[in-house]
Amino acid sequence: MDGQTTSSAQRASGATKHRASEYQAYIDGLRAVAVSSVVLFHAFPGKLPGGFVGVDVFFVISGYLITGIIISALQTKDFSLTSFYARRVKRIFPALFLVLFSSAVLGWFILFPDEYSALGRYIFSGGAFISNLALWRDAGYFDTASSFKPLLHLWSLGIEEQFYIFWPLVLMASWKLGKRSLILTTAILLGSLAWCVYLTPIDKTAAFYSPISRVWELIVGALLAQCLPIYRSRQITALKRQITINIAATVGSLLLVVAVFRFDGNMDFPGAIALLPTAGTALIIASGPTSWVARYVLSIRFVVAVGLISYPLYLWHWPIIVFSKIVLANDLSRLHIVLAIVASFAMAILTYLLIEKPIRFGRVRSEASKVVTLSTAVAFLSILGLAIHHMGGFPARVGSMSEMQAQSVRTPAIDKECEQLVGAKPGDYAYCRFANAGGNETVAIMGDSHAHTLFPGISALASRAGKNTLLLANSACPSLVDVKSGINAANVELCGKRSANVINYLTSRPDIKTVIISTRGTLYMTGHGFGRFQTQLHLPALPSSGNEGVEDPANVFIDGLQKTIASLRQHGKSVSYFLENPEMDVNPQDCVGNVLYLRRNKSAACDAPLSAVLERQAAYRKRVSAIAEAKIIDPLPILCKNDICSVLQSGKLLYADSDHLSVDGSYYVAERLFTDIVSH
Repeated sequence: MDGQTTSSAQRASGATKHRASEYQAYIDGLRAVAVSSVVLFHAFPGKLPGGFVGVDVFFVISGYLITGIIISALQTKDFSLTSFYARRVKRIFPALFLVLFSSAVLGWFILFPDEYSALGRYIFSGGAFISNLALWRDAGYFDTASSFKPLLHLWSLGIEEQFYIFWPLVLMASWKLGKRSLILTTAILLGSLAWCVYLTPIDKTAAFYSPISRVWELIVGALLAQCLPIYRSRQITALKRQITINIAATVGSLLLVVAVFRFDGNMDFPGAIALLPTAGTALIIASGPTSWVARYVLSIRFVVAVGLISYPLYLWHWPIIVFSKIVLANDLSRLHIVLAIVASFAMAILTYLLIEKPIRFGRVRSEASKVVTLSTAVAFLSILGLAIHHMGGFPARVGSMSEMQAQSVRTPAIDKECEQLVGAKPGDYAYCRFANAGGNETVAIMGDSHAHTLFPGISALASRAGKNTLLLANSACPSLVDVKSGINAANVELCGKRSANVINYLTSRPDIKTVIISTRGTLYMTGHGFGRFQTQLHLPALPSSGNEGVEDPANVFIDGLQKTIASLRQHGKSVSYFLENPEMDVNPQDCVGNVLYLRRNKSAACDAPLSAVLERQAAYRKRVSAIAEAKIIDPLPILCKNDICSVLQSGKLLYADSDHLSVDGSYYVAERLFTDIVSH
């Protein structure tokens, strides 16, 4: 993404040898295409659904340029790892420091403590160039929507920097092999590509963020830098060469156009389809500066100028868009988006002219002092990010507001008392909680993460009645007989094992007289999430029989629920089923108020019409309510009043996110709906 741009004197010379190590204006033009695609995709995703492939274009360019630089230095026996990394520091760190520092400052004034704590962790991972690994680790059902992570885009920088660490060492080690080094490069490319193609349908998140499954895209550029000199040494007529060049440029351009306009986020990406944008980019680069695409499109002065600021523009645009969304409670008009893009260009231009150029090309300080200063500054920010994270986002910033916000979080997933009680090993359960009241009877809660949210309130009620409370539940998995689900293939299989653990343990305990089941049923029955925050969540109920994609998820869920209730009743349990609470298309924290008056309070966005909730839940409620073997508990009468459902009731924030109850919500529901069941 950053690549290498030489001095203005070199640019003025218009080098004609067309080596990867020399400045080529059309490469900056290609960078402009890449960054424009990404920016427009983030600003208007519906208009440019495949604009995210701009990052893949950057990968190929970076692999091509960096390899060309290293090979050129190795040829003259002038390559130094120290000098190479020093150039990387001067190229990458100035703009990165500005963006990380600005994000930390803006976050202080705009974000709630839990959000600011998460930002601190991403500031650290951004400065340490492991953003892709951090995002990979965090990805999942409860992960914050990607559109609200200010530093999400740094994942690609992490991939590139990890490539820069190992690739010079590979080239140095293989240099003496001569042309045979191409075999090693090709082997790495094919190995990474094969892993990417294999992994994508199994775990798209891992394939997207893993450096092993993405490095082949940079290696495409690297192989191009190694092979082009060999191809250009062939003796062919000028006319034949020019025809070949223009055909390559045309085909490459068409591949990019197809990827940008026809790809979308629902595809299995990266996978094999990532070959389209990477191959298209490679063909355009290979065609060189004399192709019609390079001369009449990519070398236009304005296009080249955008390419020159592509790196700071990429860094600035996403935090500006995200912080705008947060301040305006995700209510961005077209004008707001246009202003965000204008601001991104303005910051990119200022960063390039006032920061990047003076540091990279200026002679004010020694090169060594520049590298030390920049490295120290980014290291300091990384440590600051860790401090922000470990201090919980400095909740004192928001004063008394933090008390209500603190109740909007969810309680721990696992405690030692529960693990010891059930003899659990790591990974046996996603949620395992036990509240010991010293009683002879235990109330059990089972299901998915919605069951977890009921634990605080129900355990408090049970404790007053002298009963213990046990929670055994799974994440993105309803814990029902013969039902599986998950956000990827590995989680689907894990769901089946964990569900068996829950049911087997609960049926084996004679002191458990009452079982409360709570699941997000509409998600499993319809297979998709609800609202802006979960537009890409796909989580249908799947049969354990293996007929995935054949059986109706709604039938699978209801059948599994009936079997589970029957099994529990056969073992002497009284069973209650808690119908799903309304799913709210809102970030509940936007309903609390403003952090230091910089965050809009949109009270109207904190409500949902009861009619919309009933429409979403109609089939689910009808089929579950027909199950006579369990007591059905309906939360709508207490969560929806006067035909309006709200995240706020009696001055309490009842939701932790768009569909999970908060701690206050758990107490609110338990007191009103579960008193008789628990005390019986």
